[in-house]
Amino acid sequence: MRVVLVHIRTKWKRAGVAESEAVMEMFKRFEPLALVLMIIGALNWGIVGITDGGTNVLSDIFGTGTLTNVIYVLVGVGALVYLPRLMEAFHFGQGPHPRGV
Repeated sequence: MRVVLVHIRTKWKRAGVAESEAVMEMFKRFEPLALVLMIIGALNWGIVGITDGGTNVLSDIFGTGTLTNVIYVLVGVGALVYLPRLMEAFHFGQGPHPRGV
């Protein structure tokens, strides 16, 4: 069997918008979905912690298997998508805080 990898590069350049800014705009469109996924994951892990591992809502709903693992991956990806917004809110990587705090 022969495997061929193809690299496709898309152009994000629009009127005066740099490539990195266009990528950040794309990520910002997914922020509400990422926030919902993080809330679902946080509630699930909170319930797991409160019940000492006795109740896992996601596995109760979706069963144990691949679908539950996909849900966990989506929650993790949602957190990673929301990470730039969180860093922006805490002013990480932008020098000193504007209010000097």
